[in-house]
Amino acid sequence: MKNNNAFTIVELLIVIVVIAILASISVVAYNGIQNRANLAKVNSELLTINKAIQMYYAENGVYPDNSNTWRGYRGYGAYAQNFVPGLAPNYISSVPGPSPLSASSDYLYRSNGVDYKLIAHSSNSVTDGFRALCPIAVQQNPSMADSTRNCWAWGYWSSGGASF
Repeated sequence: MKNNNAFTIVELLIVIVVIAILASISVVAYNGIQNRANLAKVNSELLTINKAIQMYYAENGVYPDNSNTWRGYRGYGAYAQNFVPGLAPNYISSVPGPSPLSASSDYLYRSNGVDYKLIAHSSNSVTDGFRALCPIAVQQNPSMADSTRNCWAWGYWSSGGASF
């Protein structure tokens, strides 16, 4: 009778398969956590900007006016202060902007003084990481869904600004 203290190839393959399954489950779970964290950040920034817009409106009787044209925030610096005109530094220390989840992510603002629309926006690209957050955002808060952009934008707006 021969006494072997080694593993067979079948036992080694089973261990490798189990490790691979556990690794794939953790990668999927990590991506889900990362998406939820990015969504929470975007929603928090939009809420902060929206509160500043509401404070501006309460004090001035109109929304920050940008001649009814879309202004986007892509990047940092002086342009960020003009993304929503008149907010910084009186109503908010600095206007937050999106961390680039993709090259095409943006925050957009449009107002004619009477109505406004503030949205997190993405290109119409299926592979865009920013766009992947939209269904999750809409599921969590359906009132933030921008129906004019087929679930690639969400945010806040006045009743008249919904159609912008």
